[in-house]
Amino acid sequence: MMPTKKRKAGTKRTGARGRQKGKTPRPTSTRKKDITGPQRILVVAIGRGNTSTDVYPANPAKPVRQAIIPGLGQGLDPLAQAHSYKFQIDYVDDEPGNPLKKRIRNYVTAYGAPAVVFPIASRATKMARAVFGSPSSVPMVFVVVSDAYAEQIVGPGQHVTGYSTMLLQMASECLRHFKQMLPNSLQTVHAIYYRGTHPTEAAMPQLQAVAKAVGVSLVPHRLPLYTGFADIQGVVNAIPDPPQAGLLMVPDDLVVSWGQDVIGTAYQKGIPTFVQVVEFVTVSDPSKRALAGFGMPGLAIGLQAADYVDKVIMGTSPDQLPVKPLSAFEWWASQSLVAHFSATVPASAGVIQKP
Repeated sequence: MMPTKKRKAGTKRTGARGRQKGKTPRPTSTRKKDITGPQRILVVAIGRGNTSTDVYPANPAKPVRQAIIPGLGQGLDPLAQAHSYKFQIDYVDDEPGNPLKKRIRNYVTAYGAPAVVFPIASRATKMARAVFGSPSSVPMVFVVVSDAYAEQIVGPGQHVTGYSTMLLQMASECLRHFKQMLPNSLQTVHAIYYRGTHPTEAAMPQLQAVAKAVGVSLVPHRLPLYTGFADIQGVVNAIPDPPQAGLLMVPDDLVVSWGQDVIGTAYQKGIPTFVQVVEFVTVSDPSKRALAGFGMPGLAIGLQAADYVDKVIMGTSPDQLPVKPLSAFEWWASQSLVAHFSATVPASAGVIQKP
């Protein structure tokens, strides 16, 4: 007979013999977590390159990032004080010769797994998940991710939650507002996007129906993924009838990569641009500004996302937090471009006028 191993005084039994009848496992949404040290929040975003082709310009969508990250910090400050923890926001993106996947691995090697990964775009979310495994063991709160992609990555045991772009609803509002600002001249709206962007492809038939209802024709221009700017520029320059045409930019990789340059090309051709990323209305170069935009400003996005980041830091499992839509939308218009394109700003629409 094998001798039994004596248990030290004060220790608990483990395994089946140590379990008490009637006990249920602790819910995943209330795990106990040590928050005595600084909670590292790793912000992950699309950079200017990828592992195979360098087609992105430097600092893509910089105005958006500059707003979202401070917004997240401002939103977390009072929550961290109330819950007695400290946090540190770190930032990483990919760049030519040093892809995002490698940089995240280096970060984890140096500092250990962060408390929360905060991806700014869907492609970054995919790459981050590839680093941590699937399902990920590191909690993620993504922001402005497409509805279709959210359906693929969110679910029990996935450790992922966040906020939806509401692409169809937002693009529909952009079309309506675009026509309101140019009621007599706007006849055709051209939408340029990457062919690999599934949510935009799926929404296009419905957007064309919305455009028809508001009195314009919507013409889609599908470009191969990672198309260089020269090809994009060629598409914009080939748009006919500038006095009656407008450009709609939906938030996909193309906008993140080349937004200001595409808007600038359209401006030189005499074509106004309407965007869902409102920060393009306020870029420093007037020739690269959008006429107007309708969406949720990056600062407000960061402030809203702080609620979920705080809940995850305090121990809530992301799969217990439902995906939320963005909630506070604003209509921005550039005063200089309103005059340049002889546009109209509806007095009762609550439009926020920028320089």
